[in-house]
Amino acid sequence: ITSNDGSLYQAQPDITVNAIGSGAAAGTVFMQVSAVALSAAGSSYAVGDVLLISGGVGTQNAAVLVTGISGTGQVSTYTVTNSGRYSQLPTRLANMVTGGSGTSASFNLTYSLSDITVGTGGSGYVVPPAVLLSEAPGAAMVVADITSGSLSGFTVLGAGSGFTSIPTVDLTSGSGAVVTS
Repeated sequence: ITSNDGSLYQAQPDITVNAIGSGAAAGTVFMQVSAVALSAAGSSYAVGDVLLISGGVGTQNAAVLVTGISGTGQVSTYTVTNSGRYSQLPTRLANMVTGGSGTSASFNLTYSLSDITVGTGGSGYVVPPAVLLSEAPGAAMVVADITSGSLSGFTVLGAGSGFTSIPTVDLTSGSGAVVTS
């Protein structure tokens, strides 16, 4: 932005833009189940059964509510009632569920981003660093939040859909840009 373009220059000036802030790092990336597709209908289930997605490591398991059955209690319709929160993902294909009155139902899982914790806040940030995800399907987008010059959190603007693994997170402030006026 030029507020006064000056005068009497002998040569065109160069302006160097240096990165401001350093040391911030993401902590744990948490994922959630954004959708399920029936892989095996199982048998002996009842409408109202709550089925828990098995495996993975996290603070809560995803849950699926049986809303319709056919034949001998085979799951026919269902809805995700809890997306879960995972730091290690459960099996994505043919995930055998637990709970309910029946047996042998399984689902294929689709993952999206839940949240990211702060590992290290760093210091000296005037503007938030850019957040780069190693995998960002389905419009996944995250921005960094700063408070008093340190990374204070992340805001998920788009959770995305279709992740096959937990993405790595890189933060960059940029450096060494040269602007010629």
